[in-house]
Amino acid sequence: MSETHIIDDKEILKEKVDSLFDFILFPIYKDNRVHPCRQEISALYILDTHCWYRFIIPINHSEKAGDITIFDIENIMRDKNIYVWDKKSFIHHTNKLNGLYDLQLITYYKGFTYSEPHLFQQYYHKWERFSNINTIIPLPRLFDEVNKWVEQNDICETFYQYRESTLEKSYPQYEKVIETFADIEKSGIYHKDNGLQYTQYNLFTTTGRPSNRFGGINYAALNKSDDTRTHYTSRYEGGKLFLYDYEAFHPTMISNYLKIERPEGISPHYWLGQQYFGKDELTDEELEESKKLTFYYLYGDMTEVKDIEFFSKVNEFIDTFEGKDHMITPILKRTIPTEGMNKTKMFNYFLQNLESEINFMKLRELNQYLREYKSKMVLYTYDSFLIDYSPHDPKSVLTDIKSILEKNQLKVSVKYGNDYKNMKDIS
Repeated sequence: MSETHIIDDKEILKEKVDSLFDFILFPIYKDNRVHPCRQEISALYILDTHCWYRFIIPINHSEKAGDITIFDIENIMRDKNIYVWDKKSFIHHTNKLNGLYDLQLITYYKGFTYSEPHLFQQYYHKWERFSNINTIIPLPRLFDEVNKWVEQNDICETFYQYRESTLEKSYPQYEKVIETFADIEKSGIYHKDNGLQYTQYNLFTTTGRPSNRFGGINYAALNKSDDTRTHYTSRYEGGKLFLYDYEAFHPTMISNYLKIERPEGISPHYWLGQQYFGKDELTDEELEESKKLTFYYLYGDMTEVKDIEFFSKVNEFIDTFEGKDHMITPILKRTIPTEGMNKTKMFNYFLQNLESEINFMKLRELNQYLREYKSKMVLYTYDSFLIDYSPHDPKSVLTDIKSILEKNQLKVSVKYGNDYKNMKDIS
């Protein structure tokens, strides 16, 4: 049985930290129903990476007797490596720890995904009307519940199996992706009735495409047919929302990846439509039909178009997945287990990860660019980027965003409007 403690004194904590190795840390927030951007940490569950010693530190808890703060913990642990559960949320509260790694990412990078912990649910059902429940649940109860989850998921054993991920060459880029999405979440998205709302991206999905939901709202699939999107507006007086959408994103990125030559100045849909219909000039109806056909062939049966070079080369690439039990993503070099998948499904996973990884790099560049302006990147959804534009910023910001997104032969269309539903094309 491992020894457990409640530590509420800086000197005791320093003595313990100095005598041990590195640490795994689980933040316990005041209220699981509130976005981490909008609340404080109630307590920290900590175990050393050898799993010899585990303890809980009250930060903003009703049972706290000492004066220890998150900044004290930062200072005491500054020379240690810290492996934190959900770094994206944790860095809303602290970003001064140098050796801070995401525990989920360490395993996800090599193809293992944890199930999301749903801690303290019984208390939320029982005391639904109370806020900040995790500040009044007794510390031993908080400790026991997190500790039980740690044991059930073999956190120590799994950590040791995958910890070498941090040495991979491209691993630091993924850590920067986490920091980028933390910035997007912190910006919030403005709801005209409820003020700023905060999204929460899950980067650790099987397909590689981030999901995005919080408080019962799926921000990755806001309803387009009703008035749901009309409630999302600019936070700035006189501001506008600008939506940047990739055009023919998947055909473009796969042809770039496979180095398939395309004529300049022509949309991939138009170019492929010319080959489908055997003509140089397409009607609007034929262009729309071309988009549907490309989607059908790319994700389905290519038999009818095997003589078109684009599909011939794509088909050759799909054949390279035959019989493989894993794949490596093209940019961030993450491992995806594929045992039992057919080659077509593996190709779909490859495409979705290529899409996501291209966009991760774009989002990072966008966020870095926007830091000196008031305009904010507020919502990312697969192949689109929603910007809350401030009228105090120069108009050049909007063209610069387009230029960033269109690097590497990509093309975006741009819409703008007073709300997220009623948007007009920019000619």
